[in-house]
Amino acid sequence: MLFVVTLSTVWAAAPQTLVFDPVSHHVPDGLPYGVSAKATLNGRPHELRFQEILRAGDQPGSSPVPFGQLSTTSGEAFSPGRPPFSDLCDQIDYTAIQEAHGKIWMWNHFECVRGEIFLTELQQDTTTGTLTAVHTQPVGSALATQGGVYSPCAGDITDWGTLLSSEEYEPDARYWDHEAGRMTDEYWFSQSVNHLSTAFESTGDAHPYRFGWAPELRIDNQAGRVTGEKHYAMGRFSHELSRVLPDRRTVLQSDDGWGVGLFLFVADVPEVLSAGHLYAAQWTLDHARAGGAGRLDWVPLGHASNDDIQPLVESAHPVQFEELFTRAEVSAGGQCPLGFSPVFAFGITECLKLAAPSERVPNPAQAASRLETRRYAGLLGATTEFKKGEGLASTASGRTVYYALSDISGSMTAGSPPPPAADTVRLPANHCGGVYAGQTSGSIRDTTGALIDSEFVPWELHAVVVGKPQSRTVCHPSGIANPDNVTFLPAYDLLAIAEDTRRAPDGLWMWDRHLDTLTRVMLAPPEAEVAGLSVVEDLGGFDYLTVSLQTPGTDRDEAEPFDRTLQGRPYGVIADDHRSVVGVLGPLPTGHP
Repeated sequence: MLFVVTLSTVWAAAPQTLVFDPVSHHVPDGLPYGVSAKATLNGRPHELRFQEILRAGDQPGSSPVPFGQLSTTSGEAFSPGRPPFSDLCDQIDYTAIQEAHGKIWMWNHFECVRGEIFLTELQQDTTTGTLTAVHTQPVGSALATQGGVYSPCAGDITDWGTLLSSEEYEPDARYWDHEAGRMTDEYWFSQSVNHLSTAFESTGDAHPYRFGWAPELRIDNQAGRVTGEKHYAMGRFSHELSRVLPDRRTVLQSDDGWGVGLFLFVADVPEVLSAGHLYAAQWTLDHARAGGAGRLDWVPLGHASNDDIQPLVESAHPVQFEELFTRAEVSAGGQCPLGFSPVFAFGITECLKLAAPSERVPNPAQAASRLETRRYAGLLGATTEFKKGEGLASTASGRTVYYALSDISGSMTAGSPPPPAADTVRLPANHCGGVYAGQTSGSIRDTTGALIDSEFVPWELHAVVVGKPQSRTVCHPSGIANPDNVTFLPAYDLLAIAEDTRRAPDGLWMWDRHLDTLTRVMLAPPEAEVAGLSVVEDLGGFDYLTVSLQTPGTDRDEAEPFDRTLQGRPYGVIADDHRSVVGVLGPLPTGHP
């Protein structure tokens, strides 16, 4: 059957009707993905397709290196330490297209440790809307003085034309061996982080506090020169996405992982994210039905600027965890010692208190609020029980925000975390996850009673789309499964929801928030994650939705050593090419005159 959506666009006042044909399977260029073949707008049929632009390893024109190649600080090829390619990151995540300096550019995040950001010049066929890569180059060196880029995940193109990037799964500085310049063996992420240190001339340059930030990059000229900086003022945690709201100074930030938070940053000056106030969410459930709903309050974490924090990070002797917190063990009876507070972070409960002021760290509270944002938030009573906080989106007005929780289980259920940590979020387990909506407003006060200086503060959170578990490992195909990237299409009044799952075929959905209906508009290849969502409006008269298909059908064997071949065959030659793909869904039908 056909799927019908009633919508209003920004170009026409009258409601319009958009009809998607069902997804059909086909195999273009040996890569099996399914796409809705046609959409109809106001009775006019419009062909839909997924346009491939690049695959990992491509090297269009005079590009200096293959798309996705990683490099050490000395410029040599660097292995991400993961199969199937030795010096190529095959994990394309965020994709965005923008016009700048009279050209069309595409940004891409390569989500490895170490990671990379590529900038690609595109050409557009003004008749068909087809986009073609002309030249691509790595631009993570714009952050070289701050350690380069680390595992960049989702992102956002700001209204002032910059890329607001991310660094996911920050290393836990508590496990850093300062003398050896490496992580200790106890740390669950130590292998990847210790491998990262080989990208630097000195292993100590891989200090954990250099990673876990929100970088901002900009295109400076027609040649594609890029400059950028990491915003220490916005906090350090597992940045999935920082979504800037319409005042150009309020930023909602998601934290991806197990036992994480949700954060709000309010910049002092619009379009300048280098200084401001940071807040952490405190979610109080009103009910636990169908994914739950409840009030959002905001715990103030204080004010800071990049200049306040950078000397603690970028110095010959970076600050150590012990200069921020004193830590004690939870007793056998499940209690913290007198003077210590239970803090749930990184999936475990610790007993913490702020360290005493010192000559190097005269303000431990401010330093901890940015270097150890999640822990400091938990210390002050914020909610750190969210699990797999993923994509964020907002309507054009900014009055509604959307937040994807990929897996509602573990710390979000009753009885977890165990005492002495607070167990405030008590939802029925749903391993298929859900998407939440929240309304924003001004005149909101934080938990101390002080007014938050923003007109776009989310004050509640309620589930709007949840998956349908068939078992612990299977989600019903008629619903979403482990939502990840989300983006709002203002011209269509639809929310695009991408999946990262092994519980159902990965796909891309459109949700009509007025009719509360879902349609699957794309099916990914086997084993692929759908990622990289962003909306491109009126680019040469065309609209697009960017999509990345990450690691399709790799059949990877972690125990098998891989080189620049896949299963003994060179990539890019065989029909069943398994490299990650980046492209666009569209052109989409629009209401442009």
